[in-house]
Amino acid sequence: MKKNLKACIEQVYFGDPVCILDMNDYQKIEECGLTPDLKHKKSAHMSAGWSFADRTRVRIPLADPDLSAFRYLTFSVFAAEGSGGSFHIRFESDAENGGDAGYSQTLPLCRNGWNDYRIELPFLHAKGAVQGWDHIRAIVLDCAVGGQANRLETKLALDSFYAWEELAPQIYVRMPELKGAAMFSKTAAYAVVDRKRIPIAPDADPDARPFEWNGQLWLPMAPIAAILGHKAIADNKANTLSFTYRRQTYVFYGNSKTYLLNGSSVELPFRPAVRGGSLFFPMEFVRDFFHWRQCFTDPNGLVVFSNRKNVFENGRDDEILWQLNAEITFVQPEAEEILEDLHRKIPNPDKGRLLLLPEEWMALRKLSKTDETLRTMLDAWKAEYGTASACFRSAPVLSEGVPSDTSLSTVLSQASERILAFASLFRLTGDKKYAERTGMECEALTALSSWDAENSMLTAARAGFAMAIGYDWCHTAWSEGKKALLERTMLRYAMRPAVAAYNGTQRMWRVGSAESAEINCATLALALALADIYPETSLKILRFALRNLTPSFAAYAPDGGYAESVEAWERATRALVLSIAMLESATGKSYGLSRAPGFAATARFPIYTETANGAWNYHDTAAISVNTAVFGWFSRHTDNELFAWVRQRDLRSEKKKLDLLDFVWYRPLSEGLEPELPLDALYRRAGLVCFRTGFGREDTFFAIHGGKNNERGGELDAGSFLLEMGGERFFAETGGCESLPMLLRRRAEGQNTFTVDPPAEPMPDQNPDAIVPIVAARSAEGHAFAILDVSSTGDKLVKGKRGILLTNDRSVAVVQDELTLSESALVVWNAYTLATVRHLSARTAILEQNGTMLLCKLNGAGNARFECVPIEGSGFTRLTVRASANGKFRMAVAFKLYREGDDRQEKLYELKPMSAWEI
Repeated sequence: MKKNLKACIEQVYFGDPVCILDMNDYQKIEECGLTPDLKHKKSAHMSAGWSFADRTRVRIPLADPDLSAFRYLTFSVFAAEGSGGSFHIRFESDAENGGDAGYSQTLPLCRNGWNDYRIELPFLHAKGAVQGWDHIRAIVLDCAVGGQANRLETKLALDSFYAWEELAPQIYVRMPELKGAAMFSKTAAYAVVDRKRIPIAPDADPDARPFEWNGQLWLPMAPIAAILGHKAIADNKANTLSFTYRRQTYVFYGNSKTYLLNGSSVELPFRPAVRGGSLFFPMEFVRDFFHWRQCFTDPNGLVVFSNRKNVFENGRDDEILWQLNAEITFVQPEAEEILEDLHRKIPNPDKGRLLLLPEEWMALRKLSKTDETLRTMLDAWKAEYGTASACFRSAPVLSEGVPSDTSLSTVLSQASERILAFASLFRLTGDKKYAERTGMECEALTALSSWDAENSMLTAARAGFAMAIGYDWCHTAWSEGKKALLERTMLRYAMRPAVAAYNGTQRMWRVGSAESAEINCATLALALALADIYPETSLKILRFALRNLTPSFAAYAPDGGYAESVEAWERATRALVLSIAMLESATGKSYGLSRAPGFAATARFPIYTETANGAWNYHDTAAISVNTAVFGWFSRHTDNELFAWVRQRDLRSEKKKLDLLDFVWYRPLSEGLEPELPLDALYRRAGLVCFRTGFGREDTFFAIHGGKNNERGGELDAGSFLLEMGGERFFAETGGCESLPMLLRRRAEGQNTFTVDPPAEPMPDQNPDAIVPIVAARSAEGHAFAILDVSSTGDKLVKGKRGILLTNDRSVAVVQDELTLSESALVVWNAYTLATVRHLSARTAILEQNGTMLLCKLNGAGNARFECVPIEGSGFTRLTVRASANGKFRMAVAFKLYREGDDRQEKLYELKPMSAWEI
């Protein structure tokens, strides 16, 4: 079918903005302590100057305190000497003027020059006793709250603030950098050309997006031709693209090495590829054809053609690049569109909509009779929750209310687990006894006065999710009275509180966190399950849930790493996968969520960050065994049996516990499948490097952590390492050890890292805003190394590097520090172990744990020596080295397994510069 591509260009109606802060008002600017600035102008005739050296906080009163009708706020800030910093914006909502309560967010200063902001007001975090969005007394800007790292030289020029009732212009519409430019992404079915969005394929096929083939990146020409050319016509049946550009007429054909130029045949050095009815060409050909001089790419898969030099910069512009990628990857449908898609795919709600449809459950039920692995799993599930089990025969968890010695969140968690298990068995067996037992657990939840434990929406959300799934899977077997009771309960205890939070009259969770992912997943489940019962409330939820969910995907870009913690990865990833799967089962679409940069790659993350001794517990979390039940979904999504194989292997060995999602996304495996994994992994944004000798219990695991100290959930742990050898975790993170003081666990003193002239508690002993990138890494068969730039961790560090090295056929592990100091200082090296110290001398230590011994050798650092300090009541011993340093400092500690009779004096490592490791 032929289609005029001009008609595909997105025409978005933004409505009219309301100026709530007019920077043309000299008097108001000066009253707020700002300076009228005529040098930097954007939409206003002047801007309001704010110097961080003069004041850290600016309070701008609002003439009209009612912002409840508005959804978005947009404004621009010109930064001088501010790149890499940030400022805090708070909408003051106190009973009295000048209080600290309100709705807030920290905004990055991504660059010197103009920074554009588009804030969705309902998603801001509420702090204190807020009065609501109809009681906003002032806008407060702060450059110091929360320990922000800003230079005193920073000066900002504030443009006017505009509020929008509905949709506000996307960032790409406002950016001068994208004028005349073209933007694509390997995750996006849309392109942006000259600041206009257009689908890559005429029929908006989500599979039509840039791809790599034969070592080249292939891009579509149709979006560019539609906007920069004339008479652009695509025929997705004949696979042709015709257009006029610079007074020349072109016709390209799919899979043909010739094209027509003004009717004459011209040879191509390649054949255009066809994806989703759209033609794709090598990136260099597209760039040269349309006469762009520059091509920018970033690790997320973004590609920008421009005639500007250095249009963006990786690292400096990461925040902007993520937002740009998100705006063309995520479709962001209106709530009404989601409901239309739902009713189009499944008009009868009695069929069930969430995760699996009735015919898929039936196919799974039949497969369990012939597939031995699935049958074994089902037998184990019945043993725990089946009709003959103690769990099934016991009374509902909340049949007698909440026990006095148990928290509400604990019993809600137990009840939720049972609801999901019994409901899954009803679908897997067809036995109505399980539906009735599910109903009993749900009815017990209705007797509570609230699901809100400790003023946390999270407990209500978890209970609401379980009941929504149980309702969707079992309600055909329930009476009308029971269904009505449960519907009202979900409305009162979960849906209405969520709407109140979205509307700003209740505490809002931190957008982008694991908690945010869980809550939005639950509200999405409730809205999809009850769309026909409570259409208005469901619409209100759907209007915000997807938009509130998308920032959670930012944590995975670009390589699938997760900086918050492995425990947070488990919660967030499960919630996001469930959200995608529910949307796909209910509406047939994921609205671009499944293509988020780095998300498909994150399935490998727990494989590399967990051993038989538990997960790598950085950021003060416990060394848990990670629930990897989402591996089944990733296996299907990526069409890679590896993840299903790993999950099923771990279930067979009882390393992991069976989960209902193992049935939902079960995948039969090929005969004799034995996949191999690379030994090492590197996650640049999260700042994590993991080296191994294998994936068995006795294999070595050596890891180091860099990244950002101010990451969500972060602590002062830049440079902290973890080491396992011979199946024992000899140097462990202190996270999750409640017997250690919280402050110690948060400071560098409580990590396996070094400090320079550390101050006493409670002063921070590392820069709280330190950014520690991975600057070098290499992995080979017999050795591997990684080097971090730790220069920003301390004020006395002119330059600093910390590296880890596996050498001697990966039998020796080395931690090395190379520092350049601005003045004489004390360097303190710490590492925590649960092992017993069998031998200690100045330069040698032998540790023993469960019969396995580790030899530790100190290299360099002059007359420094090992010290051992037992940490009373915790089981930990701190191995410490204190070394006086002046100017340049180099020290290494090497480790190797030790057996009785081995030479303690063996030289494990010859101290040399890290720059020589490459050789």
